[in-house]
Amino acid sequence: MLIGAPPLPCNGPPPLPGMEEGWQEQTASLQTRSIHRDDAVVGLCEPDYLKTLMASSCAALWLFSGLTLLGGAESWTDSATATISLRVAAWMLLYQLPMQVKAIPNIRYFSTNEFDASVSFSGVAYSPPVLQILWFGIYIFLTCLYIGEPYQHLGYVPIYGIGHILVIMVGDALGPKMAPALSEAWAMKTGPPMLGFAMLGFFAVTSAYGVAERYTSEWLGIFLPVTFSCYEVLGTITMSRVFEIEFLGNLTLRRMYSHTNQGVVLSLMVGLLHAMAEGGRLALILTRALRHDGNGWLFAITAGFIWNVFSRLGFVSKAADIVLGIQCTRYTLLLQQVKFCLGYPRFFAVLAMALARLSMGTRAVSKKEMNTAVAIFLQFVAEVLEDLVVKLLAWLGAGFNFIAHSEPPEDLTAKARSRLQQRFSLLSPATVVPVTLPDTDLPEADLQAIEEECQNLLLTHHIAFCKAFGILPYWAHFAIAMTAQFHTVMFIILFSDGLPSILGFCPYKGYNEISQGIIFWPVQQGSCA
Repeated sequence: MLIGAPPLPCNGPPPLPGMEEGWQEQTASLQTRSIHRDDAVVGLCEPDYLKTLMASSCAALWLFSGLTLLGGAESWTDSATATISLRVAAWMLLYQLPMQVKAIPNIRYFSTNEFDASVSFSGVAYSPPVLQILWFGIYIFLTCLYIGEPYQHLGYVPIYGIGHILVIMVGDALGPKMAPALSEAWAMKTGPPMLGFAMLGFFAVTSAYGVAERYTSEWLGIFLPVTFSCYEVLGTITMSRVFEIEFLGNLTLRRMYSHTNQGVVLSLMVGLLHAMAEGGRLALILTRALRHDGNGWLFAITAGFIWNVFSRLGFVSKAADIVLGIQCTRYTLLLQQVKFCLGYPRFFAVLAMALARLSMGTRAVSKKEMNTAVAIFLQFVAEVLEDLVVKLLAWLGAGFNFIAHSEPPEDLTAKARSRLQQRFSLLSPATVVPVTLPDTDLPEADLQAIEEECQNLLLTHHIAFCKAFGILPYWAHFAIAMTAQFHTVMFIILFSDGLPSILGFCPYKGYNEISQGIIFWPVQQGSCA
């Protein structure tokens, strides 16, 4: 199956995996007895263009509102109290409300409490009011905290970092008591923990590359797409293995979550990996264009275009299959599919910054930033051309992005043999294989356990190789867009000259390194008069 194939809905009973006729006959009675119809809701989902546009626009509106208040805190008043109050309000709009009240609770309660956000357009999950009050209090305290002259107050990065750690600690301590999960074991391996993997990986890759780029030439940009591609692929493989082992391999857990498609969580995380990677690329190219004259950033854009086209057409996956024996599955295909939609939310983050500047009466792009504006525009053009080229070549039959019809029957049988022998070490191999249940004198409990293990293997194979993609719900699109856009803005601020430079609300050099809003941000009374 080539990329660009039309999506199919994620509902309806799963068809028999596309196996050879003899294998189907051998397992027909087993499937009839053991495959639970509720497993039909489990499947991977891809993003939708319209929902991506709507979610990205909504996320950009939150960012625009917060950034405008941050600029207003410096240019609208000389009062220290008013400045800090506006910063608190800005942080609520920029992060607390869209992320901690809307996006992250949706992920958590969908994956831990079977909250079905798809029944509502906005998909706002229930979140314990006590937790929300505590989280608000943490960020208000950090924003207002006075640490003495000349630093006075914390900047953007420590407020986010320290606040995030405290929020996680409070949530882990009180969340299970206020909103118990259906399965604490599953809760500790999905949702926010998967989100943490995506965040930490993004921070590590972006920070390491950003530091290295300051001490090397523009030729380092050639390796930028490869670096983020490794982050995406490693994250997809790791998360999909967790999903297969912990969820698809656990019939009891699947029946606990029988009314929601937990594949949405994995699909969301795969989409987030790409959206974050693309946001990181934009931030690094933009900040290089801000700091350096010339067009050295063209190396990164050109290399990214070439690498992404070859990667999305399956040449990289084919090479990995030949060299490393890593077989292409629908998990890796999903990573290629999300690239048609989720490379665009990052541009909405830049749009929010430009609109925030205009709202404060300053130019969206100053004369000295024209080079940066060209770099952003060319990234957008490259993204559009990339999608068109990939669709055209896929339509012409180029590339290797297909899924094998099925694993050979003997391979699947060998997997069943290995797993069941590990689980039931007292059973002989003859009892385990073939997969159809033999007439033996085994206890009923052992026969049922064998039957459940076979069902787990069949479903895992069906999801990985056979089942078509559905469409992500709107709330999942928003979680991806909001998370990616916020962190894109954060890293642009981090690797540039800080908030004053990005928002352009001071007409002259009124800010030194201490007061750039990155680590520290004192109240600059009268600096923008």
